[in-house]
Amino acid sequence: MKKNILCFFRAALGDFYLSFPLFYTLRNTYKNDKLTLVATTLATPLLQGKGPWFDEIIHLEDYKPEKKYDRVFDLDMNRTGMSATFKPNMDVFDILESTHEVSFNRKKFPELFSLNCSDKEKEAVDELLEKTQRVDAKNIVIHTTNKEKFPYGKTPPQSWWEELISLYPQHNFYQVGTTRKLGDRMVADYDFTGFAGNVYDIRNDHGDKCNLNQTAYLLEKTDFFIAVDSVVAHLSLASQKRGLVLWGSSSMDIHSHGHNYNLSSKRPCAPCIDLTTNSNCCLYRDPSLFPRVDTVARILRENFLLQPPKKTGWLIEENKDSVPKNL
Repeated sequence: MKKNILCFFRAALGDFYLSFPLFYTLRNTYKNDKLTLVATTLATPLLQGKGPWFDEIIHLEDYKPEKKYDRVFDLDMNRTGMSATFKPNMDVFDILESTHEVSFNRKKFPELFSLNCSDKEKEAVDELLEKTQRVDAKNIVIHTTNKEKFPYGKTPPQSWWEELISLYPQHNFYQVGTTRKLGDRMVADYDFTGFAGNVYDIRNDHGDKCNLNQTAYLLEKTDFFIAVDSVVAHLSLASQKRGLVLWGSSSMDIHSHGHNYNLSSKRPCAPCIDLTTNSNCCLYRDPSLFPRVDTVARILRENFLLQPPKKTGWLIEENKDSVPKNL
């Protein structure tokens, strides 16, 4: 008899993307059954061209828990994942396997994490890079989010990012993310309009600029990226493009990827035990606890060959502390 299986997802975009191996595995486990996904309208477009892994997709906003299911996979990381967050020596995929009693084929990860970027979407990215390219300039993708955006404690203040960008006027920065505000806790990413001519704002809102499919393609075509723990950092799984990821209140051990350089604040309280309501996060209230700009600049110089120009007057104060290699 055909079973009805429900996958319920109400977490962040990054967690949704990292669940792709689970979606694929469930589809292959329940080949002859009906798989239904409940997820947000922001997340479901990422499934374009996938599988189809689900027989029915219901947007969370339209979901009414009236139907009975033979089995429910609760993929809401805020409820099921947090209890597993602090298991030692487990990454996010180990946790998903353990929580849902499945086994992943990690050899298929590059294929599973690739996104379906149309020719038209690729052309728009290629045209942007061609139009903005400068001689000897490196192309760097940045994703900053906003320190006022929930969950808190993930990113330094805007002045920190501006100081970092100011070190490299000879290079191009492409800012991805969102200009959208959703309620009190989901605010737009930092806005660098008018700050520097080498920052290109391609934050997406309602599909008008660089969507997530295009962001994945942009990561593939540019030199490297600088991001916080976010869906953008996870999108590098598709191309394995190396970047620098800043870690604040979330868990570097669980959600980081080995091809990136991961730099943690090394706070004894991180990861924050209350990411779901962490308005009192110390990193949110005291941004100085994030890595210093000169430390990040040294990592960029040593690992990405990114030298600050000598004529800008900027003097980088070297941090004498050693920087770990899996940062």
